[in-house]
Amino acid sequence: MAVKYGRCDLVREQDVLTHREEYLDQRQDELNKRAEVLNQTEKLLKESETRHRRLQDEQSKQFTELQEKNHKLHEMEKQLVLEKKQLAQQMDKLAKCKLETDNHLKQSMCLNCRIPVKENGSTHRLHHKLNNDNTVIKTNQKRIITMNGNKKGKL
Repeated sequence: MAVKYGRCDLVREQDVLTHREEYLDQRQDELNKRAEVLNQTEKLLKESETRHRRLQDEQSKQFTELQEKNHKLHEMEKQLVLEKKQLAQQMDKLAKCKLETDNHLKQSMCLNCRIPVKENGSTHRLHHKLNNDNTVIKTNQKRIITMNGNKKGKL
């Protein structure tokens, strides 16, 4: 009987060990699946970190480019303001020169033909030699108008 009892104990122990081995195999499969999920998660995390770094680098590069463009734009605005000031000064100088020129020349115009003539009327008289017999039209009856619209007296 001792042999039988020993064999039953061995069979029971064998069954227990078989169940335990099946349980451990199941646990090993679960752990392997978890390890695979963990490896995939780590891989995805590394890819995400790499993508994040690339995006940060790209963003930093774009920010630097934007700062450079902003600096160039600011410099161009300063240059434009300076050029506008210079242009305004030149326009003012030109207006002053034109006013001085207009004041010095003060050309007059014949009321009859609207041709500029000298104030003393000498070219005006020569201008009115229109007849075939070269008679001069009486310029003392003509009126002269200046460029600013004022009428001068009879010549």
